[in-house]
Order: sequence, then C-alpha cells, then structure tokens
Amino acid sequence: SKQELNSLNPNQNEKSVIKKYLNNSDVKKYCVDFSNEYLIYSDKETKEKIAKGIYPNLKTHLDKVRQFITSSNAPYGLHRPRESRFFEESKLICKGMFLSPEFCFDDEKYYVGFSFSVIIEKDKDYDLKYLLGLLNSSFGENWFNVNGKKRGVGVDIGVAVFRNFPVCKANKVQQKLIIVLVDEIISLNKKLQKMEENSNEWNKIKSEIEKTDRKIDEEVYKLYGLTEEEVKIVEG
Repeated sequence: SKQELNSLNPNQNEKSVIKKYLNNSDVKKYCVDFSNEYLIYSDKETKEKIAKGIYPNLKTHLDKVRQFITSSNAPYGLHRPRESRFFEESKLICKGMFLSPEFCFDDEKYYVGFSFSVIIEKDKDYDLKYLLGLLNSSFGENWFNVNGKKRGVGVDIGVAVFRNFPVCKANKVQQKLIIVLVDEIISLNKKLQKMEENSNEWNKIKSEIEKTDRKIDEEVYKLYGLTEEEVKIVEG
C-alpha cells in the first residue's frame, strides 16, 4: 500500500523495482482507477541484489513477511516473473474474465497479475487504440460471448481466444475514425473520475461517454460490413 511504501523509505535504486500495480477492480472500460498499490518486481537479477543486501530496505521488508511468501523463488523473488517489456511498453490491459468487455489502454507502465492478459504492439500497421475500439465494442462483446468459455454469468477469455479475434483489416484512414473516438472516450473517462458522482457535470460527461461508445459501435459495424439484421443479432 502507499502507507507501507512510505514506511519502507526506499532509496532511489530500490524505487526502480517498485511498480504501480493494478487489481481487477482498478481496470474499467477505457480507463484505469489506480488504487495506490505497489509491487516489488523482483526478477532473477533483483532477487540476487536483495539477497546480497544491495537493496537493504526491500530485504528488511521481505524478511518480515517471509513466512507468507510461497513463491518458488522465496523469499526475495517473484514466482515466474514475466519480461518487463510486457508492462513497460504501451499496452492494452485485458481482464481474463468478464460480463462485458472492460479493456483499457495503458502508457503509464502499470503492472498486473495473472488474472489479466496484456497486448503490446507487434504489427506497426495496426494501432493499439484501433484494436481497443474493436475489443470494447458491442461487436466484440458478442464475439467474446459466442467464443469464450462460459463461467457462471461471465466468460473466460484466454490467450487462445484472443488470438482468434477477427481483427478487421483496415487502412490508416479507417483506423483513424476509431482512434479519434477512442481518444475522446479515454479523455472523457479521466474527467469523469474527477467529478462528484451523480452531479450535473458527472451526468453530462456520462452521457457523452455513452454517445461516443455508440459512435464507436456504428463505425465498427461499418468496418465489418454488418447488415441491419446482423446488427440486431449483435445487440440482441
């Protein structure tokens, strides 16, 4: 927690391995609601530095809680740490299970646990925010509900499902139509977070978000060439 982090009083080198961490409740559709939780991201190299006392404040902290650490790299290392590039690069953060899509864009280097998937840019011809618009759309929601694994009232979405998502081949102009709307809805969500809930201004921005979300749906339907009947099926 923020309080624990302050009490650790980490030095500058130690701060470099302490990362902002997101829980499931922090990730929402098109936005992050950071709850001030942090992770000691201790990979093999960091683990050895902590053990040698190079990061003394982190060592003291982990020694205090070592009885609770069940990692195969205990007490100073994470269990199966991932390559940091999957967190440090701009990315989409995707919950592994949901009722409806709640994907968000992150360029603030948040770290997440195994209940999420992250998508970083691989093909320079496709913008992450274009992909975000597709994933968060009503078309995306329908596709995930048809192709995901049912878990109670939600769907479980693994990497294999993501890899089968039918990304529409679009040129830069077509993608830009989606990206502009995605940027707008991200900005509106940031404003909404600063407003008092159910105030006049909050309700006004909430309405703008819903309108923009609807515009994204309409552009996505056009991209995939859906007929009126197919749109009814998607929205049904």
